[in-house]
Amino acid sequence: MKAFIGTLTLVLGAVSCGTVAGNPIKPGSGSTGDAPKAVVYTLPRFGFDLADESLQLADQGLQLQPFVSDSADKTLFNALGRRFNGLVREVDATATRINTLLAQQAKLAADGMTLRVKHGGKAGKIAAHVGPSDAPGFDHSAVLCADGKPLQFMRWSDLGGSIELWRDFSIDQGDDEAHYGVVSRLRMNKTAAGVVSLDLTSSGSWSDNADADAENGAGLAERVRAERDSSTGVVTLRSTTQHYSGATPTAFSADTYISSRLSPRSDGGKGYEVAFIGYSKSSKRSKCQSGFSDSAADLWHPIQDKPRFCLGRAPAGAKLKNFDEFAALVAGFESVGIIKQDELERTSMPTGLSCDE
Repeated sequence: MKAFIGTLTLVLGAVSCGTVAGNPIKPGSGSTGDAPKAVVYTLPRFGFDLADESLQLADQGLQLQPFVSDSADKTLFNALGRRFNGLVREVDATATRINTLLAQQAKLAADGMTLRVKHGGKAGKIAAHVGPSDAPGFDHSAVLCADGKPLQFMRWSDLGGSIELWRDFSIDQGDDEAHYGVVSRLRMNKTAAGVVSLDLTSSGSWSDNADADAENGAGLAERVRAERDSSTGVVTLRSTTQHYSGATPTAFSADTYISSRLSPRSDGGKGYEVAFIGYSKSSKRSKCQSGFSDSAADLWHPIQDKPRFCLGRAPAGAKLKNFDEFAALVAGFESVGIIKQDELERTSMPTGLSCDE
């Protein structure tokens, strides 16, 4: 698992000892009248990576006898994990690229608090404006643009306790970045107890041959909530997704649900041991054909012949021999929870963003 906050520090001029990364040095107030010597910024990174080794469940199967496992079942969690990792990794990669540009090209403003970049990146498309935030609960903010179009807006608190970010993944930076046809919003918080939580919402077009549910439309609206307990290393992940055709709907009707728990491998290897339960409209399993209700009274204590979770993987890939074992698996995920379809959102960039002087 990568570090919670990237440690790359941006320094312009001489660095004063004891400065907190992410918090710019303010102009001195002493009688000497000395000009500020440096501005120090750390553009935060999310560092919330599921590890590719966790996304290779296809050959392990998701057994629930007497049902026959099919490709849609095997790739349900894998497709979610690849989307999650792809979006978060690209945000982190952009932070790293912008950090480099700031270190090379940013200019110290008269007040010692604002950094700007123009004509940055390989193609000279990137502009950035980093400075204080006027939003309650946040100390700093950054607007990133490509060819004058805002592609990312983020704001964060000192020491990375809270981060909020919007990103238009369809805009080309010209810096070998990944491209996705979605707009996403990410919110991350770290509690005093050491729990790191991430809330990711996305909507737009998505093309992934590994996503079996894509047959329901090229449009995607998705919400993912993840939590990592720093003391145990356990990650819980829950998601709800709707695929659609045409314009993004204003009211959502989800077609996939996942509630999962990722535990550090007992052998000390990379990645996680994954267990999850789910529902997929595209699954060919007979028990999925009766549908799903995320507000059902028996959601966590399913009845065999009623709409319910119909897919699952037990810890360590243990085979589920009967419905009672599957029902026990479902009950064990009540503490992880589920995202309901009315929590899906149409995500868009904030208005009024600019990288101009």
